[in-house]
Order: sequence, then C-alpha cells, then structure tokens
Amino acid sequence: MSGRAEAPKPSRGGPLRAPFRQGPRRFDAGELALDLILDSTVGFPVPGRKRSNEDLGTELPPRFVLEVDATEVRVLNDSGEAVLESWPRGAVDAQIDLLDGKQLWLELQWPRRMRGGRIIADTSPEARELADVLVDDTNARHGAAREPGAVLRRLVAETLPDQLRMERHQAISGVARMLREAEQALLVAGAARGLSEGIVVLTDRALLWWAGGRKEPLVLPRDRIRSAASEPVAGMVELIVQPREGKDIRLASIEPPDRGADLVTALNPRADALDTLLAQERDSSAFLLLRDRLDQVRPLLADGERAMTYAGATRGISNGVLVVTDRRLLWVPKKGSPIEIPRGEIDRAEATQKRILTRIDVDLGDGRRECFDGIQPRDRAADVVAALGFAAS
Repeated sequence: MSGRAEAPKPSRGGPLRAPFRQGPRRFDAGELALDLILDSTVGFPVPGRKRSNEDLGTELPPRFVLEVDATEVRVLNDSGEAVLESWPRGAVDAQIDLLDGKQLWLELQWPRRMRGGRIIADTSPEARELADVLVDDTNARHGAAREPGAVLRRLVAETLPDQLRMERHQAISGVARMLREAEQALLVAGAARGLSEGIVVLTDRALLWWAGGRKEPLVLPRDRIRSAASEPVAGMVELIVQPREGKDIRLASIEPPDRGADLVTALNPRADALDTLLAQERDSSAFLLLRDRLDQVRPLLADGERAMTYAGATRGISNGVLVVTDRRLLWVPKKGSPIEIPRGEIDRAEATQKRILTRIDVDLGDGRRECFDGIQPRDRAADVVAALGFAAS
C-alpha cells in the first residue's frame, strides 16, 4: 500500500472533489523579493537560503483534497474531512500547464499577492472536471466568454460513464477544440469510426466526431443531414447518418447504447410522430430501405397523430410506403397522390405470403378492396395487419 488517502468521490449533484499534491518547486515570489531587498540593502550578495523541493508558494499542505461547489473552493486535508482553507470561486486564477493520461498540472496564482504555485493530480475525470471549472471561472473573471468546450466537458461529466471518460479523454479534448463561439453541445457519446475510437457530439449547429489523433475529424452541419437511424450490430449499437449529398456515415459502438436512440430522435430534421417510431426501431433495415419514401410521409401526419408501423408496398405499378397510424392507413407513392383510409372504414385486413411476394388485402365498408403487393420487409405485413387491429392469418 502507498499510504495515500483516497479522496471521497462526489455524489451526482454534490460538490466536486479530487486529490492533489504540491508540484515541483519553481520559485517563491515572496522569498525572491526578500532576497532582492536584502541584496540592495546590505550592498553585497547574501548567501541564498536552502530551498526545498516543495513549492511553498502555494502555502498548501503536501497532499490535500480540493472541493468545489456552486460558490466556493475549499482545501481539505488528505482524508477529505477537515477544511483547511477556502476562497470564493474565481478569486484565485487557475491555468492548466499539463494534461495527459497520467498527470494534470494546475498553476494557481492569488491575484495582488505574491502567493502562487503548481499543484498536481493523477489524471481522473474528477480532477479534469475540477480543473476545467477553475479555469473557466478564471476566464470569466477576466472578462473572457465562457468557452463552448466548458459546456461540453460538463455534459461529458454528467452523461458519460467514468471509464469511458478516462479512455477517451484525448478525443474529448479534441472535439472541445472544434466547437465554435456560442456553439451549444446537446448530446455526447462514445463512437468508433473505422478503427478509431472517438467521441460524437451533437450541437445546435452540427454533428461532430473525432478521435483526437490523426484520423480526420467529422463536421457535418445539421442542415445537411437528411435522416438518421440506429441499428444493433454484433451486440452493439451503430448510428447511420444520411447526408443530403454523399455516402452514409456510420458510427459504430455507440456508448452508452441508449444514446443511439437519443441521437436519432435529435438528428432527424423534423421531430414528429414518425421520428418517435423510428427512434424505437430495433432493426433499421426497413428504414434504410424506405427512408426516401418516408420523407414524403412527414408532411401528411397531423398534430398528435401517432405512427404505429410502416412497410414498403406497391399498388398497381407504383412503389410507395404504407404507414399505419392511430387514425388511418396511409399509402404514399414515390410519385402521385397518396391514399388515405380512415381506420373506421376498414372491415378486414389480411396478409398473404407467397413464394416471392407478400401481399396485404384491405376490405372496406363500402365493398371496395385495396390490394398492396411487394411488402418490404416481408415480415412487416403481419405488423401492419396487427396494427390495424386484425389477427394475422
């Protein structure tokens, strides 16, 4: 055992804590000033006093815990039990000098005083977040706008698992540098592109991804996104984004997995009843097959109308898509006028699966019959019939 006390971890919504220690000695500003005064007063050099390897300019103990809440920064003893010192947030300037996978170096300087020095922490999500908060407070005190990366780091701390935050710290820092002034981060998740594991961030302006290394970052403005879907692949969730121009973008291994559905809902240009249905889609093969036709359905859905299921279908020689809602059955062709059948007019619906094609017959109360062939995917025929309230034959 090293004998080093572990700082208690903060509970969600409570003060943020991280263990620190004094860093390598630079200089003591007060001590240096005293030497200069003595030199000038005595008239000849005064033998320098022996200086320790500790940076006493901070006037902090060798090991301690920093705690930050909404209004105050506190220095606790190494067990995190006793308060040794405190100051209002922003009263002490902070600057990150080094940040890598092992250590975080933080320079503290008390304004209008000779006190200052370096403190060090083992890199951890808590230490990173605490340092970012102190630096952000410093920037705000000096009149600088709060950088967009500060909001992203807070979002990361609140919504990503600790292990993922540690593993992707380089990617998080890289994406934070991509944010533009006043750009707002909304969702963040771990995501792989090709063989590179990085971070995907959805902002109010764009979809961003970067691994923080040599792999080229992704910047896709939201107004260039046509649609999105999530799909399970080998036990993991994959996000498929279709730009208005160019090839689909695939981001694999979305972490946490449920963030995939959140991204799909937010990425689709118009959040409506159809988006809600698509966000619940476990198998996106139907969406990928029919997305062009589904875009034509959106303007037809009324406020409050709930989409229940959908499938590709032909009527005569025209290709289209069938959508069952809580109010009606819609058939929307690629070209031409859609057909709307209120649910109250449907007496019976039946699916028939043949060797090549699957068909749905809909009998109406006035004696008419509507036939929809070539159901895609074929197993969706049973879903359509069931959504209309009829048992599959």
